[in-house]
Amino acid sequence: MKKNVMLMILITLFTIAGFSQGMLGLRTVEATKTEDEASVTLQQETTMKLNIRTVDPLLQSFRDGFENPDLPGWTAVKIGEKSFKLPIGFTLSVADNGGNYDAEILDENRNRFAQLFMYQIEAYKLDELYIALIQTLYGEAATEKSFEEFKEYDDDLTVYFVNQLNTEENDYMPLFFIYRKGKDKETVSEGTAMFFFVEPFEYKTMEDPTYINPWVEGIAASLIDAMKTAEKEIPVQPEGEKSTIAAGDTDSFGAWVADSVRNAQWVDVPPEGWVEKTAQMFRVYHPAAFNTQTYMTDDFELMDFEYNGVAVSKLFVGFSAEALTVRDVLDELYDTYLASLGRYTIVRETPYLSDDAGYLITYELDFEDAIKCWVTISSESYEPGFLEGEYILFLGIADMGEAEAWKVIYHTLLMSLAF
Repeated sequence: MKKNVMLMILITLFTIAGFSQGMLGLRTVEATKTEDEASVTLQQETTMKLNIRTVDPLLQSFRDGFENPDLPGWTAVKIGEKSFKLPIGFTLSVADNGGNYDAEILDENRNRFAQLFMYQIEAYKLDELYIALIQTLYGEAATEKSFEEFKEYDDDLTVYFVNQLNTEENDYMPLFFIYRKGKDKETVSEGTAMFFFVEPFEYKTMEDPTYINPWVEGIAASLIDAMKTAEKEIPVQPEGEKSTIAAGDTDSFGAWVADSVRNAQWVDVPPEGWVEKTAQMFRVYHPAAFNTQTYMTDDFELMDFEYNGVAVSKLFVGFSAEALTVRDVLDELYDTYLASLGRYTIVRETPYLSDDAGYLITYELDFEDAIKCWVTISSESYEPGFLEGEYILFLGIADMGEAEAWKVIYHTLLMSLAF
């Protein structure tokens, strides 16, 4: 009796705390014996079918262990006192209901990508909690699942991953319950629990059905880490990279690059964990975790560096017969590639003129105290403030809290460039 009372209290909390437009409108449905038997039969049939199908890529990644995104391209956000990560361009809207939190995750087009809840709850049976939430959020029985899986961590932390059919959208939703188990993994103990409900409906017409997987994996991994008692350590620099100048001199990325150019401190061998990438006009080293895309135009060749499906840096090598001001070039780069990050402040400019290498300048930009960006412009021009002849343009972004670590990555990448 007490259990039923507490479950109804939880459902009521979700209903009252909901966003506008009926986001958490409660509709209770009592399961009958026939429904229960149909659910069991359907689960058995689904399990039999999965035995002869290729494993879902997201499920395989879950089994292997989701990786918390450590590289730029993600930004830190908070729900309550828990910090996690979203892809750059995504936003979080949170409602605090007396220590219980409801949130919406919106993509860069302001479409709802997921719902996220963090609640302080009593102990419950997982299946009771699951059915109650599906019925409350979507007004339908939690019946058809293409798969379900558990993963256990230290300190009794448990993640229940389900691919649940949304009958209204006729599409599956990846759902994650993150909690500490009780006597077994199917019992949710008293305390903090997170519920991450991905709603991929805006993307179901895309040719690649796995397009959103890096986003789902990155967000889920950072939520799991947020629930761990010990924080995951972020590597400070790529293995094998050793700075040859005083630590204080690296405070300015632009000064560090200029000093390395002046002293010809090129990176001729890829550090451990890095790979070589050869384009038509140049060769560069980059972390093996990066994916690259190369594009050729009449004026330049562009290489995009991606991590978890997000472009984190860009490298241009080209030629300009016309002399252009570097501020015009910066403005063009912002309008084309950086405007989605919002307004920026130039923290510092680091110009350098070399008798041998021409003019080089690095702009350090801060985007609303959340994202750090470095823009390096180098060309054969011997007139300060201008780009002319052969040139190199580099853009690199980083979460403000991880800027120091990825400054080293970008420095290594730039110093490895050869053309």
